Amino acid sequence: MRKFEIARCLYESIFALLRKMNITSKSLYGDLDGLARAVKMEMQVYAFEAAAE
Repeated sequence: MRKFEIARCLYESIFALLRKMNITSKSLYGDLDGLARAVKMEMQVYAFEAAAE
C-alpha cells in the first residue's frame, strides 16, 4: 500500500474528479464510518466554496 501526498493547490480539483467518478469514502467503505467521512468531506467542500465567494 502506498500513501500519496497531494499538493494543497491540486487538492480541490483532484477531489472534484474523484467525486465525479463516484470514488468517495462512502463507496470505498460501505459502513457508517465511510458515510461519515463522505459527509465530512462534502461539508468541507461547501465550506471552502462559501469562503471563496
